[in-house]
Amino acid sequence: MVRFEELIREGGRWKIKSLYLNPSYIITIEEDEYITRDLRCEQVNSKFPEGLDRRHSIAKITYTCGSSTSSARVIGRAEAINEKILGHQKTIKGPLNILKG
Repeated sequence: MVRFEELIREGGRWKIKSLYLNPSYIITIEEDEYITRDLRCEQVNSKFPEGLDRRHSIAKITYTCGSSTSSARVIGRAEAINEKILGHQKTIKGPLNILKG
């Protein structure tokens, strides 16, 4: 499992929560240009949690959830998230690698 900081909208404000995903179930990772743009806009960025500022980027992760798909907005650039996932997969050793083929 890989830990991410998920950005969740509750009412008119955003909150940060931890999200743990199995990398095997991740389908796509892409920049969320609209939320990142809002984060960088001075008129809108007050709705974001303290600590987030215009230096941050937001990415959208799409993953399988049973027979359907779900998505989450997470803090970080798509490239950095991909590297985090690939780094996590390299640390898995032993029987788990055999199960993955």
